[in-house]
Amino acid sequence: MKRLLLIFILAFSFQTLSKADDIRDFEIEGMSIGDSLLDHYNLSEINKNIANYYNDNEYTVTELDSDNSDYSLIQVHYRTEDKKLTIYSIDGLFEIKSIQKCIAKKNKISEQMAKLFPTIEKELNSNAKMVSGHGMMHATTFYFPSGDFTEVTCYDYNKKVENERGWEDHGRVAIVNDKLNKWIINKAYK
Repeated sequence: MKRLLLIFILAFSFQTLSKADDIRDFEIEGMSIGDSLLDHYNLSEINKNIANYYNDNEYTVTELDSDNSDYSLIQVHYRTEDKKLTIYSIDGLFEIKSIQKCIAKKNKISEQMAKLFPTIEKELNSNAKMVSGHGMMHATTFYFPSGDFTEVTCYDYNKKVENERGWEDHGRVAIVNDKLNKWIINKAYK
């Protein structure tokens, strides 16, 4: 846990606060919003790991192995029709032993982020219902002036979803473009 926090802090500490209003200045596993996913993974690997979570296909999500021992998986969204596979979100997923331990970890990471983003609007959500209806979330979100955001979240799936889909509760650190977020809220599950 300390290693994840240190890596996260180091990744953000090299950024100047004068750039804190542009989410593209931040990275997870060397990737930023606006990068081409093809600069980081080959097309075969990307296509082999596409996940089908949504009812709308404007965006595609792929789940890739992580080179970082702190993340169990890297989840990346891009526009389906975009041949360059421009990244709209990057999520580093981490395994948890319990929701309570995840929330404690989320709070520690969020405290460090708050120090790095003292002028960025922060929102806390505990026991918030997932847009998908699959369970509850515990999140700390930092909103940039553009509408883009970074977020540390614990996902607490309901038992039906865990049993039917085999999904497990987990935590994640995310960088999300506002356009993708609006799509998830308004179209993805319709």
